[in-house]
Amino acid sequence: MDITETLLALILNPREKLDIEYKDWLNLGDGRHKAKIAKSIIALANQGGGFLVIGFREIRENLLPQERPNDLAVIDQDGINAIVRRYISPTFHCELHMAAHPDTGTEYPIVIVPGPHPVPVMSIRAYDGELRQHTCYMRKPGPLSEPPRTADEWRTIFDQCLRAGRDDLLDAFRSIMAGSVATPDIDADHMQQLSDFCLQSDDRWRELTDELPAGHVAQFPLGSYELAFSLLDAEPVATLPMLNGHLDHARGVNLSGWSPFLKQTDRQAAPRVFNGNVEAWVGGGQNERLEMFNQPAYKDYWNVSPNNLLYTKRGYHEDSIRDIEVGTIIDIVKPIKVVAEGLLFASRYAGSIGYEGSIAIIVGFTGLRGRRLSSINIARPIYEDRIAEQNEWRGETVIELADIENNLPEVLHSFLSSFYELFDFFPLSLALVREAVEELLNRR
Repeated sequence: MDITETLLALILNPREKLDIEYKDWLNLGDGRHKAKIAKSIIALANQGGGFLVIGFREIRENLLPQERPNDLAVIDQDGINAIVRRYISPTFHCELHMAAHPDTGTEYPIVIVPGPHPVPVMSIRAYDGELRQHTCYMRKPGPLSEPPRTADEWRTIFDQCLRAGRDDLLDAFRSIMAGSVATPDIDADHMQQLSDFCLQSDDRWRELTDELPAGHVAQFPLGSYELAFSLLDAEPVATLPMLNGHLDHARGVNLSGWSPFLKQTDRQAAPRVFNGNVEAWVGGGQNERLEMFNQPAYKDYWNVSPNNLLYTKRGYHEDSIRDIEVGTIIDIVKPIKVVAEGLLFASRYAGSIGYEGSIAIIVGFTGLRGRRLSSINIARPIYEDRIAEQNEWRGETVIELADIENNLPEVLHSFLSSFYELFDFFPLSLALVREAVEELLNRR
C-alpha cells in the first residue's frame, strides 16, 4: 500500500489505535490547541511513531469526519514543526499530508510522527494545564495520551528507545572489530579516462536533448544523477555484438523494476551503435507505451564502450511520484539504492567478461540546492529539516569487485557519507545503509 492509499484508509475507516489518534479541527493560532497537538505528537513518538488525524469528532463512540470551519487558519507543515521545536525535546521532523475525502472533497490534515527514538520524548514547557513541563506522554489503551505511571509503562518507553539505538550501537562494535573496507589506490590515469568518458557521454546526451523543447522533462531541468564505471586494465571486448551480449547478461537480475542500462524494445529507445559504442536513450521515444512513463525517472540515457567504460544518467525518482512536489526532496535511502544497483550491475557485467579485479566509480548528483532529506516510506523517521545548500555533489573511488559481493553496505557507507553530510551534516549510519540494501535485494 502506497502513502496515498494509507492516508485515504485513515479517513475512510477511522479507528483509533495506539499508533493512530484523531482530533477535532484544531487552530494553530490557539495556544491551547497547539499544546494538544504537542501532547499527541509526544505520545505517538514514544509509541514508536504513528499518525495524528485532524478533523474528526467522536459521536456515540463513532469517529465522524467534520466539515472544516470557514474561519480556521491553514494547518501546514511549517506550523506543525514549529510546535515540535517549541514544545518537544528532542526535536524531530514531522510530515504533514492532506487527504481529500472522496465523497465531500474536504481535505483532512494527517501528521506523520516518526519513531522509535533513541531517548524518551518529552515536553519542554507547560501550557495552562493542557501540557505539563518536562513530562513524557505515551499512548495507553482507550486509547489515551497520558504520562507513564507504572514501572511496566516506563519499561514500554525504554524498550522503544533501546530498539531505536541498538542497531547503531551494534554497527559501532562491528566497525571496531572488523575495521573499515580497504580502498585500493586510485590510479590517476584510469580515473581521468573515466572522467573523460563521463564528459563525452554527457555531451552526447545534451546533443540528443537539445532537439527537445526547452524545459522538457527528459532534459532533467530539476536535476539528475549519473553513474560511471570502469573495469581497470580489463581486456577490451572484441566486437559490439559481444558487448551487447555482456550487457544482456548483466541485466539478468532486475532489482528495482527500472534497472540501470535498461533495454527497451521500442526502436527509438532500444540499444544502438553510435561512434563505436553501444548507447540508448529513452527520452525521445514517441511510442505511446513509452509516453506513459513521461517522468524524469524513466528518461534514461546510457553509453557503454568496448573498453569497459559504462555511463548512465537519469532523473530523480522523487520527482516522479504523485502527491510529492517536484524538486523538493531527496528520499533518504534512494541514493544508496541507485548506487548499490549500479555497482551490482557493473559486478555482473565484470563476471560476464571474466574479470575479477577492481572497478573505478564516479557518481554525480545535480539539482540538490533547496531539497531536503525525506522519506517516501512513511514508516521511516526523519528527525529534522535537513536541507542542501550545495547544488551538486561528485564522488569517485576504486572498489574491489569482491567487496561489492561481500561488503556492499560498508562500501556504500564509506563512499556516500560525504553526500549525506550536504544535508545539514546528516550522519549516515551503517544501519540505514544495510536496511536500504536489504530492501533493494528483497525486491528480486
